[in-house]
Amino acid sequence: MRLRDNQWVLSLGLPARVGKQTRGGKTYHSVQAGPIAGGSAQAALGQLRRAGYRDAYLRR
Repeated sequence: MRLRDNQWVLSLGLPARVGKQTRGGKTYHSVQAGPIAGGSAQAALGQLRRAGYRDAYLRR
């Protein structure tokens, strides 16, 4: 599940954590990578997408 995804992101050399949010009574989990230095953000995004996380996006 998400813990496995979190470990995978860590294995890519990126800092990661699992986030949890509840909306409308339903709980959602996400893997969040970061913080990432400004110039490296696009490279990290590409690395995550190549690893299969096609819906990865940048967020401040």
